[in-house]
Amino acid sequence: VDGMDMKMNKLNFVIIGTGMISSTHADAINNIDRANLLGVFDKSDERTKEFAEKYGIELLDEPFDI
Repeated sequence: VDGMDMKMNKLNFVIIGTGMISSTHADAINNIDRANLLGVFDKSDERTKEFAEKYGIELLDEPFDI
């Protein structure tokens, strides 16, 4: 864009559900420079807490708390 300094915005993500593929998704998001993994929600409080601690992200009480 002709000399214009374009600011690249980051995309924010949350994981809903901590099933088998959730770690794959979290790892992929963390490997993208323009992405932020913000939080996780699951119906199991224990799994949600473990996942949040593993990835250093927010534990969500409801799926759309962000």
